Amino acid sequence: MNAMRQNAAGTVHGPTSAGAQGADGKPVVEPPVLGGPEQTDYYLLNDLLTDEQQALRRRVRDFMDQEVIPVINPYWERAEFPHELVPKLAQLMRGCRPSTSGARRHRTGRTLTCV
Repeated sequence: MNAMRQNAAGTVHGPTSAGAQGADGKPVVEPPVLGGPEQTDYYLLNDLLTDEQQALRRRVRDFMDQEVIPVINPYWERAEFPHELVPKLAQLMRGCRPSTSGARRHRTGRTLTCV
């Protein structure tokens, strides 16, 4: 299993870029470009998810990017909870319910089914 990824421009991101060296002769280390799961799925767990689970993961990631990240730092600094996000989170999870059916169950025997 190879954890290194190649972006659309052909640049390899991972431990080191093949053959790239800095002015001091040491290998140049490029951090991965954070963003979607194609850059952050280091253990290739996305391949284990059903299409429904992948869609839910995308919805949650989009919610975090659009609603949580822009406002969370001040709450963190004040050790407070952003209560105004609760209704938005409820809207995001509307139609989701715990289920005990499905071929790929969590080890607890439950999955989250969303329609």
